[in-house]
Amino acid sequence: MSDKMLAQLFSRYLAGDATPEEIKTLMEWLEQPGNEAEAQRLMQEGWEKFHPTHPVLSTGTSARMLDTILAATPSKEAGRPGLLRRMSRSFTAGRVAAAFILLSLGGIYLATRPSSHPAVATLPVIHHPAARDIAPGTDGAILTLGDGRTIILDSANDGELARQGNTSIVKRHGQLSYNVKERSETSPLYNTMRIPRGRQFRLVLPDGSRVWLNAASSIRYPTAFTGKERSVDITGEAYFEVARDPGRPFRVRAGETRVDVLGTHFNIMAYEEENAIRTTLLEGAVKVTRDGASHLLHPGQEACMSKDTRSIQVVNDAPITEVVAWKNGLFYFHNGTSLQTVMRQIARWYDVSVDYEETPHSMEFGGKISRNSNLSEVLKILEISKVHFRIENKKIIVMP
Repeated sequence: MSDKMLAQLFSRYLAGDATPEEIKTLMEWLEQPGNEAEAQRLMQEGWEKFHPTHPVLSTGTSARMLDTILAATPSKEAGRPGLLRRMSRSFTAGRVAAAFILLSLGGIYLATRPSSHPAVATLPVIHHPAARDIAPGTDGAILTLGDGRTIILDSANDGELARQGNTSIVKRHGQLSYNVKERSETSPLYNTMRIPRGRQFRLVLPDGSRVWLNAASSIRYPTAFTGKERSVDITGEAYFEVARDPGRPFRVRAGETRVDVLGTHFNIMAYEEENAIRTTLLEGAVKVTRDGASHLLHPGQEACMSKDTRSIQVVNDAPITEVVAWKNGLFYFHNGTSLQTVMRQIARWYDVSVDYEETPHSMEFGGKISRNSNLSEVLKILEISKVHFRIENKKIIVMP
């Protein structure tokens, strides 16, 4: 086979266009002795061509791509002779083997790694009837004004929704903003925006600070910032881009945790069902305080406040891409994310509950999935790792 034909075959395979006959030809070529170096080169070049922006492949690319081929092509023998067996041994020596599956779902991919023993995933036949499918979350929120009035933002038309003193409340394209005509020193009213499960929304505070709110979250804030500081209270998860105002520090409270900033970009995750409150800094500087202990964070750091020990642990190389993925329309699981953590994120976004028929296996996930996918598509991807599900109304049953 000529180099040109071989390169075309690899390209067709990685693009998902290869016929069964072409895949068989590729497998036969991979089994021939002496093709290790060429196989690795073609795998690397092909992946960079079709998936140039997937950072999870920055190391170990050839190993993961080989696992793709192994997973997609069941062997009739217990072992894998020739090139496949030798390459598999060399790639997995000294580490737990990863099974990496490419899917023709708009560039979605998932890496799975059983934490106790190596395994190669296979592609099962999965059926999730459309009638039981669940659409992804969308923009929506419930706004409670200081006088007790409630506005459902899902159905409210764009435009001015209400006036509170010198402030008008305006909705535009999935975002709520406050236009303050003139500053007043009178006591402001406090509004609360609550994001139900299966929803998300954006907010521009009266000082111009921007807030992205994830599903099952809330924020309480004044209609105008008066006095020497700007304070808001949150539950759930929110991403902030704080307007700079050195004379009036910005403060976020999440339960007993306080984050003080002057002007910065950061994410805070404080869901009740998670075992820690995490504050992750992208730009600027913040001070995180709890029980009298404080830590100053620099860009790229994360403060993890355990609910059990009540201690604050600072992580120097925080997984920034994973942390803010929800804001960018993705589920992003860093290698090592547990099944329970994955399912909690899915439950919040699709507004479903999750039950386990038995204690979940110790399984770790890595990869990213579009949050615009229907629930059935997400479950199909997860089932590649041999975790199985069924949907009963608004409940996901995790099966062995």
